[in-house]
Amino acid sequence: MEFYNSNAAASIRESIFYLTEEGSSDEKEQIIKRATVSGQVTLCTRSFGRGTDFVCYDQTVATNGGTHVIQTFLSEQFSEETQIKGRTARQGDQGSYSMILLDHDLEKFHIQRKNIEDIREGRGFAFQMFDALTNSLKITKTYHTIYELLHDKRIDLFKTQYVANMEYVKQAKERHKTARDFLSSLHSGDIDSIRKFLVKENKGVENISKSRTVCLMDATGSMIHLLHKCKTTVDIMFERVSKILEEHQISSDSFQIQFVVYRNYNSSHEKILQSSSWETKPQNLRTFVSTIEVEGGWANEAIEIGLWHANQENEKENITQVILIGDAPPNTRDE
Repeated sequence: MEFYNSNAAASIRESIFYLTEEGSSDEKEQIIKRATVSGQVTLCTRSFGRGTDFVCYDQTVATNGGTHVIQTFLSEQFSEETQIKGRTARQGDQGSYSMILLDHDLEKFHIQRKNIEDIREGRGFAFQMFDALTNSLKITKTYHTIYELLHDKRIDLFKTQYVANMEYVKQAKERHKTARDFLSSLHSGDIDSIRKFLVKENKGVENISKSRTVCLMDATGSMIHLLHKCKTTVDIMFERVSKILEEHQISSDSFQIQFVVYRNYNSSHEKILQSSSWETKPQNLRTFVSTIEVEGGWANEAIEIGLWHANQENEKENITQVILIGDAPPNTRDE
């Protein structure tokens, strides 16, 4: 809708239809049929890149190269990109495909505008790439095509997420075993085990010597790697915090944390700042973190909004510490 309502689309707006999941089945069917008509522009959400048959019956389109598909984002999975390409040139018909990307959308793949410009101008450049699966530094590679860089960076993102996901699976198995043991205790009537489980799972923060931590994190595009790790390693964080507290002779049961993400003013107002409740259990915090997705971002970010929130929380009850995780400075007064 952003492009549809923009000045860039003003001259062709009457020829544009947009296809989203919200439409009725009849509406979607009609738009899909009209999508391959000469002079028609159809904007689709990514879900229509799979399994949607855009069949071209218009001879004007067919004799001029067929339906053209433009992908406006880099798929994290190559299989999705292949499916999107397959929306045209179907069953022997002609068709074409291209990809047009916004440079700031590539931040999550750790691709900078300068990288693209160097390749485009024929300079090429070298990257030393870290292999998350083998935990080692890969050989330096020089890129001469933009797509080669895009594809390699996509693979790197997948590997990073795979390692984090495997750690999460390990934690989930441990939680699953604990839950099964609890069910066994219920069936056998083991009152002591039942009581211990319920006390552990429902025990709140102790009233004395509280340790209250606010974790502020940038949730714009370039932070996708770290945010994904946060989602999958919440349990590990709690374990490490507990050890640190014990070393300082503070009960681990006194630990509370609030997870807060900030973006920038080009995000919708409800997404500039998002915060969890104060949590003492990793599973509760993970539920909140799993709902957070990276989006938006300019050169600087709205760190000042995050710190404002921390001050507001501190006025309600003293905060022990604030942890700030980001890769860009705050906005200036002018910004």
